[in-house]
Amino acid sequence: PSYSRIRTALVAIREHPDLELQLVVAASALLERYGNAIASITEQIVALKQQHPTFGIKRIAQILRRVFFLPASPETVRQRLHEAKLMPPSVPPKKRNLTRPRFFERATPNQMWQTDIFTFRLGGRYAYIVAFMDDYSRFIVGADLFRSPTAQAVIEVYRVAAGEFQPPKEMLTDNGRQYTNWRGVSRFEAELKKDHVAHFKSRPQHPMTLGKVERFWSTIWQHFLVRAQFDSFENARERIKLWIKHYNHQRPNQGIEGLCPADRFFEIQAQLTDW
Repeated sequence: PSYSRIRTALVAIREHPDLELQLVVAASALLERYGNAIASITEQIVALKQQHPTFGIKRIAQILRRVFFLPASPETVRQRLHEAKLMPPSVPPKKRNLTRPRFFERATPNQMWQTDIFTFRLGGRYAYIVAFMDDYSRFIVGADLFRSPTAQAVIEVYRVAAGEFQPPKEMLTDNGRQYTNWRGVSRFEAELKKDHVAHFKSRPQHPMTLGKVERFWSTIWQHFLVRAQFDSFENARERIKLWIKHYNHQRPNQGIEGLCPADRFFEIQAQLTDW
């Protein structure tokens, strides 16, 4: 507060002595409430770090803000973890002479989708997840689990996603046989043509073009698939869809400033960042 405000308060107390006790009581109540809020934030920070040791200070701050609606900057998180002796020693980053890939991002939802296929072992056999991701929001518009990575599987997932969210204006894929055919138009490309969707293909040996969906594969593998136990193929299919729903609606994404993919896809981010 400024000097003029303090002076006004002192004059008021001098002219009305009974105000002094009221101010002390009000200040005491405010400090108690503020202290409880700080304790609650600190408790949640420590709990998140203990449950998820790999989470960094920025990710914890984003989860507190988006999921628990608790205000905590990365610096606050760092201080609280340091006090709780949960802050790992800092390691200076290694210098690399790598040229950073050019970053691109579409400006609106449903302007471009990316699609890819992820392979992993399930019940002693290979299984394949086909996913379609909205480029702007990282929202998974469609995904399903299959035993074979066929063009029919890709078309099936695309059709369900397009039926629910409308087809995008553009589609980005790799050069896999499920998506394209050097001898002519593939079945998938024929489907895109029906919906007037422009098809863009990544350059060979340049996986970073599909970097957003590749990052999603890393996330679902590290945080779910690598430790999940499934009773059957159908059980795996159901639980993968549930995890993707969690990813879309409840998992803050550092690539979009700590928002959840659904916040951006349904364009409600302004309502969440105003408070």
